[in-house]
Amino acid sequence: MIMADQPILYGPTFHDEILAATDGVGFPICWTPYEIYERENLTPQQNADLDAVIAAHDPTVQPVKTLSPDEQVMFEHENRIRTLEGQAPLSEEDFVTKLS
Repeated sequence: MIMADQPILYGPTFHDEILAATDGVGFPICWTPYEIYERENLTPQQNADLDAVIAAHDPTVQPVKTLSPDEQVMFEHENRIRTLEGQAPLSEEDFVTKLS
């Protein structure tokens, strides 16, 4: 049973971290923010690899937003205008914040 104050163990970047650790293959498991299911289906090596991902995982880290093709065009246009106006260009992170 999940308690209201139970800490999140597997945050929004967990899936990407698993894919990075397995060269895009992943593991035959399921998970919620609070627990992992079907670990019994893993080989000893996969269990060790998953343990390493879990040990390195920070559930508070938020995924980095990537720009869509349209947003990339807007980002480049914004920085061209800023350059013409004598302003410093925005970083992608600052641009994403500005879009929000």
